[in-house]
Amino acid sequence: MTRKHLEPLFLSLLASALLIFTLFFNITRYYSQHYSVMAYSLAKGHFDLIGEFREKYLDTVVIAGKTYFTADPGTAILLLPIAAILLPFDKVPPQWVLNIILVLFSTYALQKILLAKGVTQSASRIWLTLTFFFATSVVSIIYVPNTWNLAQTVALTLSLIFISEYLARRRLFVLLPLILAMAFT
Repeated sequence: MTRKHLEPLFLSLLASALLIFTLFFNITRYYSQHYSVMAYSLAKGHFDLIGEFREKYLDTVVIAGKTYFTADPGTAILLLPIAAILLPFDKVPPQWVLNIILVLFSTYALQKILLAKGVTQSASRIWLTLTFFFATSVVSIIYVPNTWNLAQTVALTLSLIFISEYLARRRLFVLLPLILAMAFT
C-alpha cells in the first residue's frame, strides 16, 4: 500500500480511537453534576434546588430558605431537553451527553471554518481538527466533563459556530443571538 492509501486509513483509526477514548472518559467517570441538577430542578418547575441536592453541593447560596447554585443557568438550559425526556423516570440528565453533542458540533464548525479559509484537502482538515482538539488545552475540557469544563465546552462551541457563521454568511439574526449566548456562558 502506498502513503496515499495509508494516510486516510491511519487518520480514520486515530479519529476512531480518540472518539472511543472520549466516550470512555465521559461515561465511566463521575464528576460534579451542577448543571444536570439545575436542569432537573428547572424541568420540575423550580429555580431553586430540590430534594437531596440541597445538602449535596457546597457551592450554593441560601436565600429566603431556598438553595441556589452560584453558577449561571445558561448551560443548564441546554440540558433541559434531556431533562424533559428523563423527567418521567425521575432521573437527573447526565452532563456527558451534552458534552459529546457539543464536541460533535464543535468538530463540524471547525471543519466549516477550515473550508472557509481554503483548506480543501480532507486529510489536512482532519489533521488540523485533531490537532486542535487533542494537542491543546481543549483536551482537558473534553475528557473531564465536570461543571466548569462543561461551561467551557459550551463557550468553545458557541465561539466556533460564531466564527463559522461570520466567515460563511454573516447573517445578523444568527450572529446576534450567538453573541448573547456567549455572554451568558
